[in-house]
Amino acid sequence: MTSNQSVEFADTLKLIIRHAQGDTSGSNRCAAFLLALWDGGKYPIDLQDMMYLDDTIYTSMLYILRMLYDYNAQLDTFINQETLETIFVLENDKWRKR
Repeated sequence: MTSNQSVEFADTLKLIIRHAQGDTSGSNRCAAFLLALWDGGKYPIDLQDMMYLDDTIYTSMLYILRMLYDYNAQLDTFINQETLETIFVLENDKWRKR
């Protein structure tokens, strides 16, 4: 990954993480996306949910997925477990409130 790509990837990932920590349906979808990238067997995702995101978030998710594919990388290369656990706790709290 070039340095420009690294910066763009990091900024895009931060955008998705920030959005996942919110309290909207888009936030739930971002959290589910990150959890699925972390462990898709444990946290499966319905890809049709991506159709309901705004364009910026949708293209950001596709960009993250493409970069991970292109560089044969896993999400844990770029995000630590503590950050993901925060998202997991928030996501579980949202589901319990329903």
